[in-house]
Amino acid sequence: RSTTKLPAEPTLFDCAMTAHLAELTKARGLITLSCILEQQADAVVKAYSPWFDMHTVASKDEWVRIDGIKR
Repeated sequence: RSTTKLPAEPTLFDCAMTAHLAELTKARGLITLSCILEQQADAVVKAYSPWFDMHTVASKDEWVRIDGIKR
């Protein structure tokens, strides 16, 4: 298990990617984000929330999967 502490907030690149993914996704379209570190899950949900209803649906060890539906 890694002891490296990663930033909890998404980077500028991550935020730019969220807007681009939102543009590419049709209304009511589904997305799945996997291999998200548990400590970063809240920040990822917050970054996608302007466009998607996000829900953490699975977790194992320190990893989570988050699904979203575009509004």
